[in-house]
Amino acid sequence: MPQFEYINSEEYFDNIRKCKNIICFGAGAKLRQALVLLNNIDIRPTVICDNNPELWGKTTEFNGESFEIVSYEKVKTELEEYTILLTMSIHNATETYQQMCDKGEKNNIFQFCNPFKVDNLLLQSKNIDNDFNNYQIVYNKLADDISRKLFVLNLNYKITGDMLDLYKMTSGNTFFDEVVIGDQTDAVYVDVGAYTGDTILKFLEYCGGKYKHIYGFEADKGNYVSLCNFIKYGRINDVTLFNQALWSEKSKLTFYSITDNSEINYDSPNLFRNIDNAIDNCTKLVMEKKGKTYGEEQIQVEALDNLLAGNNPTIMKINALAADFQIIKGSKKIIEKYKPVIIMEHGVKPENMIEVIFFLNTVRTDYSFYLRQKDIFGDSKTIMYAI
Repeated sequence: MPQFEYINSEEYFDNIRKCKNIICFGAGAKLRQALVLLNNIDIRPTVICDNNPELWGKTTEFNGESFEIVSYEKVKTELEEYTILLTMSIHNATETYQQMCDKGEKNNIFQFCNPFKVDNLLLQSKNIDNDFNNYQIVYNKLADDISRKLFVLNLNYKITGDMLDLYKMTSGNTFFDEVVIGDQTDAVYVDVGAYTGDTILKFLEYCGGKYKHIYGFEADKGNYVSLCNFIKYGRINDVTLFNQALWSEKSKLTFYSITDNSEINYDSPNLFRNIDNAIDNCTKLVMEKKGKTYGEEQIQVEALDNLLAGNNPTIMKINALAADFQIIKGSKKIIEKYKPVIIMEHGVKPENMIEVIFFLNTVRTDYSFYLRQKDIFGDSKTIMYAI
């Protein structure tokens, strides 16, 4: 199989640096993360732009500097040449990009966002060069052309922070791609990161309500209460729920979420970092109105092998905000014995770009690996399937 090609990060950002005026468009949580990344690659924005009139004239602070927030119309009036970096979610970026094109925008437009869940960084092509043989091995292990194309597009997104080309490959809005995973009869479904039951509902649609058992794991106490209510009032039978965080082994770790999350159901509690820099402006506003604060606590984490030994899971969805690979390692015995279909996001941490497939291929050499781009509850994800 021929070598794949990817974007050279130094050349890519050198071209952006050549532009005198850099406009960051979007003044929310994505901007806060983007400013850190821009500082790391020695790019300083000229001004911040946003569509919200209430923000115009205000400033945002970063690294001792103040950046004014202005309208797009003001940028077009006062500046002739500039590069626009869309520091917003991919859905807003796609819509804003089209609006600008419709208005005759001729300057360069890129999305620029943190491409990882908890690590605030970009991949550097020189580091990929140094480990290229392993990247090529993973590329070669992918089962079809769509997967290989997505692997390269996802890698370019992790290098540049621009998902616009990757997003064009979206095919569906559920983890359960019937073409890839086929039909599951008498399934034993394990949902890790069950949240409030949204993916369990999608699983029920996928299997037509015909399954053997469902096991749901949710670490956040507030989300777990909502999950239990969903199962109870939805009258969904043969379900076992755990208010439990999973990891590679039994241990104690710090868990970050919103204190008393039952009224908000924040969807990104995690085991890695405080949520203050990642939380979106709408959730921040709700927190302020309800008097909620950020919280952290020491919790017991467990390995799935210790909890579901002997239960013969046939399909596992893992969506645990960057703890995914640790959870896979804690499921080694289950994977080795039962070979469940595994559904998880590809490349949620920098090291996960290649190590997950390497690990699974070591545990079971008979897995086939696929990638598909999905729009999951408003979050665009490259999903890996081990079949």
